[in-house]
Amino acid sequence: MSGLDHGTHMGSSVVEGTACEVWTASLPDGTRTAACIAEDGVPREFNSTANPLTGTPLVFKGNTSLRFKNVRVGALSEETFAQTTACASNYPTPPCSAPGSTQVTTLDLYRIRSASEPDEIQNRNTGDALGDMAFLCGEEAGKTYNGSVITHWRLTASTSWGQYAYCVYRGGQNVCAGGTDRLVGRESGFGLGSGLLQGQSENADCGSWFSLPAAGQCGPGEAVGGPSGCTWGEAVALRSVAASCLFEERLLAASCKREQGHAPFAKSAAILVAALASSDPEKGGCPDAPTALSRQSIMV
Repeated sequence: MSGLDHGTHMGSSVVEGTACEVWTASLPDGTRTAACIAEDGVPREFNSTANPLTGTPLVFKGNTSLRFKNVRVGALSEETFAQTTACASNYPTPPCSAPGSTQVTTLDLYRIRSASEPDEIQNRNTGDALGDMAFLCGEEAGKTYNGSVITHWRLTASTSWGQYAYCVYRGGQNVCAGGTDRLVGRESGFGLGSGLLQGQSENADCGSWFSLPAAGQCGPGEAVGGPSGCTWGEAVALRSVAASCLFEERLLAASCKREQGHAPFAKSAAILVAALASSDPEKGGCPDAPTALSRQSIMV
């Protein structure tokens, strides 16, 4: 419903016998929404078209259409807002291993971003090669990510995985919603696939997404699990390439199409890995892309 409070009235309509007023709005990221609001203030129909503009952080492209039936207007009972057992006694879900565990792993992660964003990953989302197929194999991903950059990062992290946080670059800052304090969040791609509790399983079929809280980042020279209790560090940006190379030279879209409907997208993920592993086209590599400086490296 975002933006409809400042929307444009487009006239009247009837949805399944109920009269309603049609309002539309266009958001800065390219999303267009329309809703038919009845006299009681409740929408009877809602339509949204996400068509991201180049350089925006929006990653979903497609149409959403909703119709609301059996609408009842009035105060809800207190029971409606009562916490479930899971929320009252088991949230957030305990990490896979005890906090402070010495279990550490090396992660090879990939991050898709606009060329104008800082080349950094604290308070940002990343994914392993298979997990990033959730975005790179999306419908018309080549158009969505035209002008974007993909960076291969390597870092060490505690295997005490926490809840996955949703992070965006907004107003010149990296901000996250959700997560588990300082723990690295892990979730299967789009929360799908087999296994319990998403991030607490290996996610071998859909890959993994990771959120990297700034509060858990180790300082220079500090090992994961050190005196500060940091959960990830030693992050190095190995290479960056233009997303267009994957789609135009490495034909990623064609590979994704062949694998649609039967995950894992292993062959498509291999194209991503090869593109970032080398600049040699004979090895499936892509040329280096210029990257924006990290805020931490900007000298004033």
